[in-house]
Amino acid sequence: MKKEFITLNCLNKTDRDIAAYPITFGVPLKAGEVREGNALAIRSANGKSLPLQTRPLQYHADGSVAWMLLDFTASFAKNESVALSLVEGKGVATRGLTVSDTAKGVVVTSSHYKVRISREEFSLFDSWLVAGKEQIAPGSDVVIEDTNGKRFYGSNGEFTVKVCEVGSIRVEVEVEGRHTAGDGAELLSYRLRYTFRRDDPCIKLSYAFTNREMPEQGIKASQIRLIMPTKVGRGSEHLLRQSNTGLEWFSELRRVKENVEILATKAMHEAAKTRYGNAAEGKVVVRNLDNFNEKPGEYPYYLRPGNIRADYNGGLRSCYPYIGINGTGSSLLAWFSEMDVNFPKGVAADRGVLTFDIWPAWAGDVQVRRGQTKEHDIFIGCFGEPNTHEMLEGVYFDHEFLGMGVNGNAAVPIEVKFDAAYIRETEVFDMHRFLPFDEARYVRIEEKLNSYTGNAAGSRGMFDYGDSVTPDRSSAHNNENDAILWGIREYYRRRNWNLLVGALAKARHNAHVDFIAFDPDPLREGTMPAHCPEHTDGAAYPSHM
Repeated sequence: MKKEFITLNCLNKTDRDIAAYPITFGVPLKAGEVREGNALAIRSANGKSLPLQTRPLQYHADGSVAWMLLDFTASFAKNESVALSLVEGKGVATRGLTVSDTAKGVVVTSSHYKVRISREEFSLFDSWLVAGKEQIAPGSDVVIEDTNGKRFYGSNGEFTVKVCEVGSIRVEVEVEGRHTAGDGAELLSYRLRYTFRRDDPCIKLSYAFTNREMPEQGIKASQIRLIMPTKVGRGSEHLLRQSNTGLEWFSELRRVKENVEILATKAMHEAAKTRYGNAAEGKVVVRNLDNFNEKPGEYPYYLRPGNIRADYNGGLRSCYPYIGINGTGSSLLAWFSEMDVNFPKGVAADRGVLTFDIWPAWAGDVQVRRGQTKEHDIFIGCFGEPNTHEMLEGVYFDHEFLGMGVNGNAAVPIEVKFDAAYIRETEVFDMHRFLPFDEARYVRIEEKLNSYTGNAAGSRGMFDYGDSVTPDRSSAHNNENDAILWGIREYYRRRNWNLLVGALAKARHNAHVDFIAFDPDPLREGTMPAHCPEHTDGAAYPSHM
């Protein structure tokens, strides 16, 4: 019997089968159990071994591994709970990702695609082959437009390409540079991170900007977008799902011949925001209701556009946050991860050109304070032949699903939990010093802890998600890292997935929006200021460093 170290208790929260779900997760290990280089595998409940990619993250004093990053793929039946154990021994060898890193660029190959990132000429994708057919057209770019209409492009400046992670299950490649205008002027640094997974037909493209400019109070821009021409063809059909239609208010698949654009908006109107607060913001809607061929006049007044309650969640314009495209010889799928909570956002498709609005022009000017960073995750899938709407939508649902609760955010379909007793034995985060979770025995204590921790990730909005900002922006939650640590500890102690979701949102917010990545003052650079409604417009001091 192979020695078992830690078990990941996974739950498929959706009512659908998922054939191949990629899991990347860090796990704690007891001192003396695992050393770097030990053969490891993931064993399913039926004894089957799964291929595994590992990387040590931290070590115990005796040199054994304290934290290990795991990458593997597992299948889940609908609503299924699965126990997956990390055990000694090698997993089943299968063909994985391959990487070719040359002076011309980086080529990543899987069973789904062959993708090239060029070192010679900037583009989001220099090539994306599926079954030998090219899916990408020339001309992709990253564009920032300032408030005077001057445009700064990723393709105008110098850039670097590096492979950050290589394995058979997951590969990561990063591109870094500066948005540059035709006259050589620069505005904001950028980083593109590509995440390739062996069993995923989609690629995650993470775009981050960082303000390294000298103006003390930051810069303003009118628009930030990624543009990606494709080979899907001008006569393509766009695929959306309308969330609400008919007197029953059910969802329906829609096929649209003309150009389409979906938006994650501010509140539909002030009355909705006054009545429902932050919950009224970030609704994903189609820009042009005519795309859905609706006849609002045939609806009762309480379902028509303009009714406060109907419009609160987008009404007839409400749609799912993906766009599928079917062409004559191929198909595409694209979406922003967590598009709703990171509003304002936009995704558009027109004659084979995909546009991702990081900050849309219709949202007004955006102010990026000195030293701030913000990262955004985009998923793109290219398929070598036309596909049914149901198939493309299924790929989206393999990554993200909607509708958990009235105001539920988009969420991943699989949650992971651990045995609380084992976590205590590892002594990570001093968990052995905390009371075991026992509501019956410690009811007064648990009530108080629960009232403090909560399950939410805070406010919505591109700069606010992971924070808690008052509606009038007069104050914000403090940003010391112990708030993140508390959420992680309580996730392990209570085995409550939502607590980890909230803690990770706070961690990402602190690391990007609150962290000052650049400042000419050495006492300020690399710190977090005392928290303010606009995140970094306050003084830095030791408790926040």
